[in-house]
Amino acid sequence: MNKLSKIFAAFFTIISIITLVACAASTNDVTTNNTCQDATWIIIQEPTCITDGIREFRCHDGTVLKTEVIPFLGHETAVWVIVLEPTFITEGLRELRCPRCDDVLASEIIPVLIHDFQLVSYLDPTCTEEGYRLYVCSVDSTYTNRVVVPALGHSEGAWVTVLEPTFTIEGLKELRCLRCNTVLDTEVIPVLIHDFQLASYLNPTCTEAGYRLYVCSVDPSYTNRVVVPALGHSEGAWVTVLEPTFTTEGLKELRCLRCNTVLDTEVIPVLIHDFQLVSYLNPTCTEAGYRLYICAVDPSYTNKVILPALGHLEGVWLIVLAPTCTENGLRELRCPRSETVLDSEILPAIGHNFQLSRIVEPTCTLAGYRLYVCLNDTNHTNKIILPALGHLEGVWIIVLAPTCTENGLRELRCPRSETVLDSEILPAIGHNFSEWSFFAAATFSRPETHRRTCSNCQTIESKFVATELFLGTTSDAQLVSTPGAWFMLTLAQETTIQLGWLLNSGFSANIEAYLSSFDFSRSRMITSSNRRLGVGTLDAGTYWVQLVSFSGVQDLSVRVDDFSLLVNNSITLDQLSSNLTVDNIGLWYRLELTQQTQVQISAFLHQGFGFGTNASLFSVNDLGVAIVQTGPFVTNVSSLSAGIYYIRFYNEFGGMASGNLLLTNVTKALTNAQLITFGVQTAFMDLDTAGVWFRLELSRETNVRFRFHEVINHLGVSAHLNDNNLTRFMTHNHNGGITHSATLPAGTIFINLRLNGTIGSVNGALTIEDLTNTLNVAPNLQIGVSSGNFTVNRSGMWFRLVVTEETRIRIAITTVSGSSLTNSIFTNNNLYNSIIASQGIFTLDAGTHYVFFGSHLSQGATGSFIITLA
Repeated sequence: MNKLSKIFAAFFTIISIITLVACAASTNDVTTNNTCQDATWIIIQEPTCITDGIREFRCHDGTVLKTEVIPFLGHETAVWVIVLEPTFITEGLRELRCPRCDDVLASEIIPVLIHDFQLVSYLDPTCTEEGYRLYVCSVDSTYTNRVVVPALGHSEGAWVTVLEPTFTIEGLKELRCLRCNTVLDTEVIPVLIHDFQLASYLNPTCTEAGYRLYVCSVDPSYTNRVVVPALGHSEGAWVTVLEPTFTTEGLKELRCLRCNTVLDTEVIPVLIHDFQLVSYLNPTCTEAGYRLYICAVDPSYTNKVILPALGHLEGVWLIVLAPTCTENGLRELRCPRSETVLDSEILPAIGHNFQLSRIVEPTCTLAGYRLYVCLNDTNHTNKIILPALGHLEGVWIIVLAPTCTENGLRELRCPRSETVLDSEILPAIGHNFSEWSFFAAATFSRPETHRRTCSNCQTIESKFVATELFLGTTSDAQLVSTPGAWFMLTLAQETTIQLGWLLNSGFSANIEAYLSSFDFSRSRMITSSNRRLGVGTLDAGTYWVQLVSFSGVQDLSVRVDDFSLLVNNSITLDQLSSNLTVDNIGLWYRLELTQQTQVQISAFLHQGFGFGTNASLFSVNDLGVAIVQTGPFVTNVSSLSAGIYYIRFYNEFGGMASGNLLLTNVTKALTNAQLITFGVQTAFMDLDTAGVWFRLELSRETNVRFRFHEVINHLGVSAHLNDNNLTRFMTHNHNGGITHSATLPAGTIFINLRLNGTIGSVNGALTIEDLTNTLNVAPNLQIGVSSGNFTVNRSGMWFRLVVTEETRIRIAITTVSGSSLTNSIFTNNNLYNSIIASQGIFTLDAGTHYVFFGSHLSQGATGSFIITLA
């Protein structure tokens, strides 16, 4: 360090000491500038959870030396206190209270108690007998629930052979229930067939033939000897039999892969040296190097080349340690190639060179400083502390003026640093609203609107006025037109509701109901036209219901029900409900299935306006979508998975209707379905709405026609063709008889023949015919050539028409005698699509088409038809 630097550092050290002494003398003004020696703190006001306290530092003569605010304590950790215990019918109440001041910080409703049913006894069902589950409430044992578990039905096991077949006699096998061993089905085992197995063999060689000897495993006296021809030679890879040297040739041979016979030979030329570099060592400044080469053909031949040492290059000086303010440095003379040190030299220390780098001025609460940094080495610094100044006397400033709804705020601030020394809340002045008054009439998208205005801030509040709806209560009659009548519905919790409208007078068509959320975003149209009922699950909140009439003024009422209270009836399979009287609201039933089941739903009308009687089936997962909805007479079959379903039985139109509902377990009917074969007429039988099931087994795709004939009491009969999953129905309904054609795939087909809608029975028989041969021998038609006169009945006749390109045709029918109710049906190759049911003009694709010519009546009619280009 030079002399000038030392004098400069000493000067600043003296200045720092003088400053620190002056600051120390100013920190004890309370005690050194006052003669009172026994001052103490006196608490003037104790702090609470939400308000500050005050204490004063007083002398024995009462002189106040200092006043301080004691911060408010804040609430202790609150605990919940039960104020009112809940019961099974009334809610309870609990409050969150501070243990110190007992203030209520929050309150919460305790829900009513809910029964907790526990299983106490049970009886498992069998294949044919039902079981039960008995549940008892663990809270109140006087409440019990006994649930009937339906019989399981038989479970198919494996087929068991009870009579082995022989070559001349068929065997027999049985299908039994896994649970109760009941025989469910039997099947004939065909006579045995010879099964030849390989007994001995001789594999062929390249030049010799072989054989295979087969013997029947059922009867060894039956044999079959098959000759296998010689294989011929198969070329392999070349094999070296004599290795070549540097002076003599070698030899290689081509041999057969199977018998090793030599097929060809070839000479291998003498070897030639091929030297390759295998290792090396580069020379350095002081050491020699080398290159080593080895022959790739014979490693015993090598060549080593010596490379002489290079010697040092002329050196250059490198600084390896730079000098600092207090430490010496070092530089070295090194060879550029080998980094060898050829000479070295000491570099002397350079000393400190301090300069002012940064000044931070002191504030009211924070000290400042002056920072000096050495220019030679910035890691060397000198920092002089400047003490904090302290706050100036504060002034009150309003930072937020109070409004009608929001509190204001004023603060006590230091003029120098703007630090907030104290604050005070200015309470809100509150609204001064006028009375509610009419603002706007109801429109198609909004109910009637009322408004009021605050005289202080001119804030305008609006509310919508509508008739309030309550669950389970029907609204007073409303005169509904366009834009309709508005109702308000408030739900305290998520609820599944049933919402419908009732017509008091007037024409019921063109009436719609809408359900909107609180912001009136149109969510969905829940009912339309004559559909008067909607079911869905809504979250807690406020909803708006609007009824709109598009056909003049109507007199209507609205009703909203809690769906969980409506479904108080349970129905089981194969149970006929008692005679019920229903309106458009209808009745709800609950169906629970423990396994996948084929279910047939039937609804029957006794009296009332029958064409509006319906039954709907709803899944438990989405009550807003009907899985099955048919009518006026409901008879349908569905394959349902295990779960809970809801069935609604109702009258679609106004007024009342009476009827019954029946759910049939079709699974049992399918298991016991009668096997029917082609051309065999079933015995005459009485049919009801459940009908009779038949089973048709097809080994290949087949063109068929089925006919129901000789019907007594023409009450409406339908035949349903179903594939295995029961989801596809091919139906043909006719009072008096059924004739229907179709192409059916190979497999099991179920046919249900039943009465539609009305309770009662009809008498008749079913016949199924294989149309394949009939169609193959059907006479050919030519466009423009008359079919000639034919006498036909319901059995009719088939004709074949072949067109080579898309063709537009006209069909004309002439009746000579008998009934004129003849008809012609064009179908394409698979017979599914009936193109026409009477005469007219049609376009046919290229291909083979069939024409059916028949009469609706059994006594028949005589006539002809002709097909021409249109």
